[in-house]
Amino acid sequence: MVGAPILTAVLCGSLAVARAGTGGVVSLPLAGTKIRSGLKLQIDTRWVDGTGYRPVRLRVSPIPPGPAPADRSIHITLRPRSWRMGTIRTSVSETVWLPQGATFADVTVSIPQYEMWNNFDIETSEDDRRLRDLSSRYVGFPARTFYNWSEASPSILVLDPAAPGNSISSTLRRANPDSNELPDIRALASRVALDSYNSYAAQGAFNTSKSVDDSDILRLLTDLPRIEILPPGDLTDRWIDLSAITLVVVSLPDLEEIVDSLPERWRAIRQWQACGGTLCVYGVGDGYERLERLEQLVEASSLATDPQRPYARGWSEPHERHFTNDVGSLRSVNGNTVFAPGISMVRADGTAVPQSHRDPPGPKRFLFRRLRQGNLVAIGAENPFPGEEEHWAWLLNSLPQDQWMWYRRHGISMHRDNPEYWELLIPGVGEAPVNSFLVLISLFVIVIGPVNYLVLHRQRRLYLILVTVPLGASVVTLCLLVYALLTDGLGVRQRTRSVTEIDQASGHVVSWSRQSYYAGLSPSSGLSFPKDAAIYPVEYEPMSRVSRDGRNLLAWGDDQRLAEGFLPTRSTKQFLVLESRSTSLGLRVDETGDPPRVTNALGTDIEDLILRTAGGGLYRGARVAKGDTVSLSPVPGKEASDFWSKLLVSNRPMYPEGFDPYKLENAADFFVNYDYSQNVDPGLSEPSFNTSLFERRIRELLANRFGGLQPRSFLATVSTPVEVSTGIADARDEAGFHLVTGSW
Repeated sequence: MVGAPILTAVLCGSLAVARAGTGGVVSLPLAGTKIRSGLKLQIDTRWVDGTGYRPVRLRVSPIPPGPAPADRSIHITLRPRSWRMGTIRTSVSETVWLPQGATFADVTVSIPQYEMWNNFDIETSEDDRRLRDLSSRYVGFPARTFYNWSEASPSILVLDPAAPGNSISSTLRRANPDSNELPDIRALASRVALDSYNSYAAQGAFNTSKSVDDSDILRLLTDLPRIEILPPGDLTDRWIDLSAITLVVVSLPDLEEIVDSLPERWRAIRQWQACGGTLCVYGVGDGYERLERLEQLVEASSLATDPQRPYARGWSEPHERHFTNDVGSLRSVNGNTVFAPGISMVRADGTAVPQSHRDPPGPKRFLFRRLRQGNLVAIGAENPFPGEEEHWAWLLNSLPQDQWMWYRRHGISMHRDNPEYWELLIPGVGEAPVNSFLVLISLFVIVIGPVNYLVLHRQRRLYLILVTVPLGASVVTLCLLVYALLTDGLGVRQRTRSVTEIDQASGHVVSWSRQSYYAGLSPSSGLSFPKDAAIYPVEYEPMSRVSRDGRNLLAWGDDQRLAEGFLPTRSTKQFLVLESRSTSLGLRVDETGDPPRVTNALGTDIEDLILRTAGGGLYRGARVAKGDTVSLSPVPGKEASDFWSKLLVSNRPMYPEGFDPYKLENAADFFVNYDYSQNVDPGLSEPSFNTSLFERRIRELLANRFGGLQPRSFLATVSTPVEVSTGIADARDEAGFHLVTGSW
């Protein structure tokens, strides 16, 4: 058998040259391998590094090339290995169907990525028979300049039709070395660099005073793992494949073309943006004369216009205090020494600019606004590339860092400890049966002591005490075990905290939910979620403090099935679930009368409701059954705010009584050899659910006596979650709390 290092070198040599981001294209069988399957398998892993789902493209084709002689179903399992001692967090399986007469079959499989990959295992089978020539271990990626992983630094995707394709069918495409059609991303890249970029900064690779052509941009992109330029047609039609992207940058004419000609790709972009992404659109006009057209494309509602700034149409303008030469919130990212003292950047005119330099901002160059749960940025310039470093830094500094830092937007880390994990435990799970133990131990002491002695003494069989004492102890232990099994049950229990936001005008819904599970017995079929849901495991210690290979298996089919390892028997597991899709649910509001009347079309019972009409008045309702129509009652803002504040406080996640997470951490640290999480963003604040989008949204709505509740919108608590998918359909929901907010 070929050794792993040799095999990796051979495979790396067979990879197509990766054009940008990380990853490459692998073809099996390898040269010199005996072909037994009659098939060729190509795996394209090229994409942007970032926390989220990574789209990996698979192609199966016959050998020799030509129509397939028969139908074939090929089952492929990919096991990405981390650079940290080659550990595997999650294996992913997919089935590729090659119909008779087809010359190839393509499938895109979404693989969760939480850290750098350096190789992966491939297992391929057909009819439960392993295809040896299409299976291999330690398949390597092309070498990249080393850099530290970050859950804070943004990942950026620039869409441009002139970019070479990143699909398997376009692996041989190359940009014309004499052309200058690609966006010059040097100034933008210099503002979000990690330590692997330092050599490029020292070499002047970000010096925009030097002229470059498309081939220079492509060479630079090769070592920028968090930035990519792609044609829109290379995107998939699932929004979760964009979940690792922080910013998407596109021109207004190209966006119009995407909306008209690529509706499925546009739907994916729209769903991604609604779930917290930032969409930057340039070419809106120096006077923002095409801003209304942009609003129409993205289906954004009109904002209240400031008479002194009619051109802005209610959008926000950047503040001068955010105009600096760097992104201040990224200075503490580990290894981000591009912004260290003493390092200067170079302007377009060739002059060196120290980090502390500030220029007068001059005319505003962009506007921004919130759209659903994400951000929308409108850049006036027809071509903002390369631009000045300060202008790109100004853009990132103007947006909330809680929005574009992945770990803050989601409130969790896939590397660092998440102590708030213990705040959402299912009530009673894991608690020791203290009272029953005291009763049983008292009975045991009495029966096994004096009662046992007196009975055996009367029967003149005291020698049997050597049998009765351990037998009695076994019975008591068995009783405690049976009691615990009966108390916790053998089924699945869950606790869910969810927030759902419905934009009824566009028929779009976004839901965020924290889901906590406990299984008396691990379900044989695992957990099943829709294919358009982003699922992130939440763990107290995401990175094991010793080396381990994960046995989690994510199986793609008609749904997204967490098949193995995600919910072990008699253990607690938590997940953060994000969903973005179309919906017809909402409230039917009749404002023709006073008070207004509402019809509950949310698909579940409303427990409490607060609503702000178009005129700004606050109204309240309670216990509105599904499908019922009721009249609301006017309510003062202070009274409503006090009631809802108490409601939220009584339902906030809390540690179990008497639980101290720091004592637990100290006990775990007793066995620590090395903490692998220390290399990820150590200079930044700890992850906290309080910074997550959905917890911030709750606070925003209630701030200043429902100041965040805009006219023609509502907030409700409901008995069951709305547009929230759970992994087990018949799981028993306990201590859940579900909010729905929306506008009409």
